[in-house]
Amino acid sequence: MNSDSRTMGEGRVKPRATRARRAMADCPHCDEPGIIRSSEMVTPLHRDFYFTCSNPRCGHSWKAQMSFVHTISQPSQPRDGLNLPISPARSAHNGDPPRMPKTAA
Repeated sequence: MNSDSRTMGEGRVKPRATRARRAMADCPHCDEPGIIRSSEMVTPLHRDFYFTCSNPRCGHSWKAQMSFVHTISQPSQPRDGLNLPISPARSAHNGDPPRMPKTAA
């Protein structure tokens, strides 16, 4: 698979350029869905998104940011040189999910 495509199940691939840009954030002024107009990769762990409100009467545009914070489940094919820490709850348990305390029966 090349870096410009994404798996859609059953082996089908959808090019990145034609993916739908779904709202990830509501407008902070009118609460209508935001539409992603563009995005930029700042680093492999950080991306800037540029939104426009879907409400034409509002017209607000804004920049939002997304950063990866930590790993919850280890990937089967980790990327060389990428330093994404394991979540604090998992690192305290050597990468395993924390166990629930036993309750008295």
